[in-house]
Amino acid sequence: MTTKISVYLGIIVAVITLTVFGVQYDNRIAKAEDVNKAIQGLSTRLEQKIQEDKLDNIQERIWRLEDRYGHDCSNMPQAVLDTYRSLLLEKEDVERILKQLMQDK
Repeated sequence: MTTKISVYLGIIVAVITLTVFGVQYDNRIAKAEDVNKAIQGLSTRLEQKIQEDKLDNIQERIWRLEDRYGHDCSNMPQAVLDTYRSLLLEKEDVERILKQLMQDK
């Protein structure tokens, strides 16, 4: 009689242990996926912020050149004009990257 009770108690304890283990495992896996999604979102926002800062820096440099030499670029020396054109191209590239980051959200 006592051996049957011991066997039944053992089975009950085993079932409860497996159930608790399964629930804990499921919760841990679900949280890991949430953490990965959060990290990916944070990485995207960080990249967006870096590109926005880069765009602001480029725009400031363009404005400084325009303030110094005028908007029509006719008074710019050739070296400054080359720098100005490269800044405009770089600005377009950064804007394209930002647009792509915004679409990927």
